[in-house]
Amino acid sequence: MFPGIDPKQLAAAKEAGQHIKAKITVNYTTNTAVIALASDVPQSAAIIPDMLNQFANGLAMQLQAFFAVQGELVEIGKK
Repeated sequence: MFPGIDPKQLAAAKEAGQHIKAKITVNYTTNTAVIALASDVPQSAAIIPDMLNQFANGLAMQLQAFFAVQGELVEIGKK
């Protein structure tokens, strides 16, 4: 299905992800977007930091690769 991805890990991630709610707010007046992830299930909440990290790094790479956008990734409260 996905080369290099363990099907068991993918299934576990999907199970945890079912308990995560996302809210994406796009503000066109300030040209900003905010993504918020939350879960009341401890096992699901525990993977949110990794999801945010993967999302932020993936988005940064896409902006640079597709649009030659330069910038910085600012992380607050990372453990």
